[in-house]
Amino acid sequence: MKYFVLFFIISVSLFANVGKIILLKGKATILREKNIIQAKLGDTIFTNDKIDTYKKTKLKIILNDNTTLTFGQNTEYTLDAYNDKKNPKLEMTLLSGLLTTVSGRIGKIAPHKFKLRTKTALIGIRGTHWRTFVGKRYENSVCFKGAITIKTAKKRFEIPSGYMLITKDGVSQKFKMNMKFYNSLLKRAQAKQKLKVVSTQVSQTKDPRIETNTIQVQNANLNTNVKINNVNVSSKASATIGTIKLD
Repeated sequence: MKYFVLFFIISVSLFANVGKIILLKGKATILREKNIIQAKLGDTIFTNDKIDTYKKTKLKIILNDNTTLTFGQNTEYTLDAYNDKKNPKLEMTLLSGLLTTVSGRIGKIAPHKFKLRTKTALIGIRGTHWRTFVGKRYENSVCFKGAITIKTAKKRFEIPSGYMLITKDGVSQKFKMNMKFYNSLLKRAQAKQKLKVVSTQVSQTKDPRIETNTIQVQNANLNTNVKINNVNVSSKASATIGTIKLD
């Protein structure tokens, strides 16, 4: 019998993906581990990704728990934390722009751990479909279904379906929803947004979170039956050493 050393590396994501892009009209980028990646339809989304959309762009993401996130133009967003298995939670930050959210499984089984932060508020949900816009001096949130709780520096607001909260220069007011009024406000606020320029440093390199397939066998003629013994792969998909036995 002959034994040879086998070097075995499995191709696997080092970090679990949390969702994917299902709609993209226009241009968007993803900042991931210091790399700026041009977003494409079908791209995988990971925790800590920062997403930027640009002029006349619409981007939609579906997360693993079926939460959907729809972004308008000139939006900056970060997916801060995500877990759809044990201890489910979803934490996000909307730095600027427009985000429409329809909560999925996490919003149903752990609504107290479903959070969206903005410049002036922390938004919690209860089985919700809502939209939030963040501008330089102005924010608004409107609830289409369910309810949201908005905590500002000064007060806590309960916003049920059919209501909206408008914050300007740190002063917040709750209104019954009037879509004509809301759309007029949103249109004016979006017109005041500073248009972003797509970065010229977009990386076209391989995603740093993905390992490459590598199998190397030293000094072996494999034209025979092969048994693989003692080959283990760590949880981080690092290379391990085992042996192969040739009969």
